[in-house]
Amino acid sequence: MENGRFTLSKMVHPPLRSQIDFNDFDLGELDISLLDLISEQDTVSMNVTSLSGVDRSGFEFNHLATLMSLGKTHMHFKNLEINTGDSDLHIPDFGFDFGKWKDFKQFSRQVDIFFHSTQSELQMDDLSVFVPETRGLLDRLTVDGHVHGRLNDLKGNDLQITFNRQSTLAFDFTIIGLPDFKNSFLDFDFKELNSSVTALYETFSGRDAADHSLYPWNNLGDLGFRGRFTGYPDNFVA
Repeated sequence: MENGRFTLSKMVHPPLRSQIDFNDFDLGELDISLLDLISEQDTVSMNVTSLSGVDRSGFEFNHLATLMSLGKTHMHFKNLEINTGDSDLHIPDFGFDFGKWKDFKQFSRQVDIFFHSTQSELQMDDLSVFVPETRGLLDRLTVDGHVHGRLNDLKGNDLQITFNRQSTLAFDFTIIGLPDFKNSFLDFDFKELNSSVTALYETFSGRDAADHSLYPWNNLGDLGFRGRFTGYPDNFVA
């Protein structure tokens, strides 16, 4: 299909929580190439070799490819590749498992998520289109690792994040209670942080460390850290 359009509009529109309105979704300039479209019992599968389009908000999907499977109790994406021009994501496994489609109305408690990333480069401006709260946090991340569980009991294993091209963070985590982050129980096992005072300052302040405001702390050089944080956002033990 070339230069198509996909729209999805719900009768009742909840408040808009992101730049893209998924309750009144409109994807234009839609180009799709499919292979091996198969319907077997309750499952439809297809090889999406290429998908591109532009949301009415202006957000562009330059390229998406995946082996996709949809059924009564699952939505799976294998070898998912997404490119927006600024982000380049490589996701061998991503999907949702559930008892029935109505479970999405209780997404945080009823739907199991699994996610595996390998060397995915994520521009934070792209993420803020979907999660506005992340706007202004960092600039660009490279993400490896596994995330699984239900949103209200989420776990991450063997995660490694590279940011600011100079800093790496390896960790595992458990978060119980999302999406209510303020009242969620957190258990983060930071296996290793490699960075420097200069890199951390520039990353989180957005300012150039060459302005001498870090003296004499910039003389500390490289930093290494290991530790564990357990508790709630406003009451934890390190």
